[in-house]
Amino acid sequence: MEGVHGLPDYVGANIERFRASLAFFPRSHPLRPCVLAGLGHGLYYRYVVSRKKDDLDALIPILTEALLLPTPLGPVASRFFHTTKIFYKLACCLAFRFELARDPVDLEYAIKYYRHLLTLPSKAVVEINCLEVLDNLVRLVARRIQMGTVPSPDDAEEIVGFLQRFASADPSSQYIQPILQNMGQILLARLNQSDQREECEHVLGLLAEMEKLCPSERFPEFCVLLGIAFSERFQQTSLSDHCRQASVRFNKALALLPPGHALRPLAQLSLATVLHHRFTHDKQLKSLEEAIDHSRAALSACPPGHPMHPACLTLLAGSLRWRHTFFGNAESMREADSCIDEALRQDLPEMLRVPVANAIDEVNASKGGFQRDSSLEALMEEIERQQDRLSRMSPDQSGQLDVLRSLALACGTKFGHTHELADLEEEINYHAMALAASPPDHYVRRMSLFNLGKAFQKRFSFDNDVISLEESIKCCREALELCPHGQLSRFEPLHTLAISLSHRSAVLNQMADFDESMELFQSASDEEYANPHARYEIASHWAACARTRLHPSTALAYEKAMSLMQSSFALGPTLEIQHRLLKGIWGELTAVPLECASYHIEIGSLANAMLGIDLNSLSLEKAVETLEQGRALLWSEMRGLRTQIDQLRASDDVTLVERYVAISRELEDITTSAEAPEMDPRDHVPQDDHQHADSFGRMTKRLRTLERERGEIIDQIRTLPGFKDFLKAVPFETLQTAAACGPVIIINHCRFRCDILIILHSAAPVLIPTAEGFYNRTAQLKEKLLDTRARYALESRRYQRSLRFVLSELYELVGLPVIEKLHELGIPEQSRVWWCPTSVFCSLPLHAAGPIESEGRVKRYFSDIYVSSYTQSLSALIESRKGITHTIEPPSLLIIGDVFLPGVREEIEVIHRLVQSATTLVGAKATRATVMKHLPNHRMVHFACHGSLELKRPFDSAFLLRGEDRLSLLDIVRSRLSCAEFAFLSVCHAAEWTDAHTADEALHLTAGMQYCGFRSAVGTLWAMADADGRDLSEDFYKRMFAEEVRGVPIGERSARALRDSVQKLRSKKGMTLERWVNFVHCGA
Repeated sequence: MEGVHGLPDYVGANIERFRASLAFFPRSHPLRPCVLAGLGHGLYYRYVVSRKKDDLDALIPILTEALLLPTPLGPVASRFFHTTKIFYKLACCLAFRFELARDPVDLEYAIKYYRHLLTLPSKAVVEINCLEVLDNLVRLVARRIQMGTVPSPDDAEEIVGFLQRFASADPSSQYIQPILQNMGQILLARLNQSDQREECEHVLGLLAEMEKLCPSERFPEFCVLLGIAFSERFQQTSLSDHCRQASVRFNKALALLPPGHALRPLAQLSLATVLHHRFTHDKQLKSLEEAIDHSRAALSACPPGHPMHPACLTLLAGSLRWRHTFFGNAESMREADSCIDEALRQDLPEMLRVPVANAIDEVNASKGGFQRDSSLEALMEEIERQQDRLSRMSPDQSGQLDVLRSLALACGTKFGHTHELADLEEEINYHAMALAASPPDHYVRRMSLFNLGKAFQKRFSFDNDVISLEESIKCCREALELCPHGQLSRFEPLHTLAISLSHRSAVLNQMADFDESMELFQSASDEEYANPHARYEIASHWAACARTRLHPSTALAYEKAMSLMQSSFALGPTLEIQHRLLKGIWGELTAVPLECASYHIEIGSLANAMLGIDLNSLSLEKAVETLEQGRALLWSEMRGLRTQIDQLRASDDVTLVERYVAISRELEDITTSAEAPEMDPRDHVPQDDHQHADSFGRMTKRLRTLERERGEIIDQIRTLPGFKDFLKAVPFETLQTAAACGPVIIINHCRFRCDILIILHSAAPVLIPTAEGFYNRTAQLKEKLLDTRARYALESRRYQRSLRFVLSELYELVGLPVIEKLHELGIPEQSRVWWCPTSVFCSLPLHAAGPIESEGRVKRYFSDIYVSSYTQSLSALIESRKGITHTIEPPSLLIIGDVFLPGVREEIEVIHRLVQSATTLVGAKATRATVMKHLPNHRMVHFACHGSLELKRPFDSAFLLRGEDRLSLLDIVRSRLSCAEFAFLSVCHAAEWTDAHTADEALHLTAGMQYCGFRSAVGTLWAMADADGRDLSEDFYKRMFAEEVRGVPIGERSARALRDSVQKLRSKKGMTLERWVNFVHCGA
């Protein structure tokens, strides 16, 4: 029968019998402990079931007395009295009473008794489960920490030892998991409360020891906890190993935890936090995108009302704003604002309100360098807001260090606007305050030190006071002591210290400083965890400094810079974004290949002059390879996705080739897409649906996957016979084939030295020395030409004078020495030559250099002596000659025109009379879709319409078709025209190169036509006169389809036809200089 609380009736009866028996067993009786034990057993059992406080109050003195009396002996005693069981029950009762009354004395005695039991020999505790005892002990220690008691350093070591001892005997025990979880919490608390590096590493070591006892397959929850420990340590140390250890644990847990598990959102958010923190150091965009992915996953598992929902929103907002900073993606900024608004609307528990508010303040601050409004007014508002936030904080309040750092960075940004010393001093002051308030091993200490170093360096640039350099060097040295190898922020103090030492060496002429700075530059450029672009920048700085002082590390510095250039360039998912980044953050770094090439030439010349060693040919070849590596980076990257497909098809591994082709094509589709498409307005997505709104994120994620797969396939292709150099840097032997049809002239415009190189098909490159002042004079020519064109009409006398002066100077500096050298080399006049210009020469009309002194009154220019064409790069010229078809049949011509423009109707009529097979799209037929449909079916195309030049967004430059319809450069780039041969662009600005374009990147319509398949093209350097299209076209097509040139390759025909037609145009009465100079031939 059952009694009260479901207890059997005999339990109460036994309790009463034992209680009554006590009167017959006084304290002196040897069996009294047995009676007490029996009574205690009954009361314990009844308390565990009924939780009657009276039983608990009676139990503790009964069990205590039983243990204090002499241990009974004999067979009867051994049946009733077990010391360890009684001791265990006493410890449990003290723990029970602590839970009711919260008396810390009960807690400490319970812990003491549990610990004593675990120290007993194994044979003394056979009656109890030691892992159960350990579980109880760990729970109580965790309770002690919750009450604010700092855990004893000995607690953790002893408990881990107990766990190792007992878990090995019973590895499947149900108590192991709760022990691990609670012990993990204890060690996490210890980790958070310690600011000693050795102590923290010791705690991580203990956690790692515990991990060995619990396979992740059985205890994925412990993986999350261990990941959090490494994550929190990573927040403090920024060590790559801590980041890696945290990421491994979180990823392992996510692979094992089932959907819906309570810990999955925590693992997702924690992993996102680690990746976000890593990104703030190394600026690797892969880390940022992965952080966004995991933040979204955590957010989808934490609906509104979930305690973690605001934290997920805040972290996602911070990552999205970083993305906006890098890519200018408006969608990301809108969503970030939406996340912050949503987080602020949450009804949070009191304990979460302050932390979430602080996190939102941090995201809204300029801490990461992101601000939607970068105006001076916005910065001043931000500084005032952060100052107000700081004034409301107590000196020891959490988040104060981050506010000080945010203020320092905001003041530094303000100094960038105002260049007022007071703003810089404020930045220094806030960094110094953060430094003074930070504990010895706190991450803000490191950051404040190297930011102070940078700020003092800026002050030196402002006041040239060597004391500023001394302070900068001191701060950076201290920061480096806190940044061991493997520390993600080590690059910054290395970088800053190297520059400050190089400045001090220049001021004080201390060679020791300079030598140390060279070593530091090398170390910084070798930092594997730094952002590739930052490493490229520092390697470039190293090379320039070393070269200036003739340091022996110069060659190594240039080699390092060139090796980092390509990885530094791979920045954005689309061409538009890549161009914006290339224009925005590369700046003078685009000149590094030019400087490296000039150094190769310089070394060859020095070796020949000083040592009598002829290295000229080798150094010139190396210079050509280097220049090619740095030219037309955007086009070269894209061309790499299309070229060598035919060569690959010769391989026996058909499956591998097909995979490569498919992946390359999909990569090209993404790269040539517009910036990530906005959502279709018809596809309504709720404002708080952060999982489906991120089209940009989906695009970048797919791009990363494809790039990884393509890299793996390329590695496999290189193992095939004959493909070991597949897609590697092109050697000179291959580049030299660009001169198969005539010399290629490269002009290297570099601040250290300028050189003119002539590439010949079957001989070593030829070097032409340049005149004194060549670099500055030619730079001024470009500025003069572009400035005059911007300020005055093309037909104005002012522009004519400027253009005449530029052409005359070009002849003296370039044209004359090139002609003399070509004569010396035996290159007959009227031969074809190709210009492959760099830097400022991309904007100068080299083909029209002159006039050349000659007999008679007729002026002659370079194009009268040699037939000139232009090429973006040697590789582009080589590619344009592949697969040329030789046929005597007239090629089909597609004509696209806007007949409402003056002279266009007549231009089209003239072409129709001269061309046998022509299709015309004008008026309503000249739409973007129709043009794109017809282009693949014609070998030649002629555009006669307006062209728009978009300076800031060159891929939006376009042919203006019917009405508002446009055929943009991006549309052209997307095309794949396998049979295309020649394009005549009777369009304004078709080959124009302006200051808005990145140096050595030909982002104009003519280049786009070449990329999509046209082997050669005629374009214009600026706006053209209405009548010139008709007159030039008539003479051009007469010559193109003359009987005597049938069978001659179209590229060859078109270059000569243009030169001869321009000569005739030039002879017209009233013809101005800018009208005939305007037309250029590009390609084969």
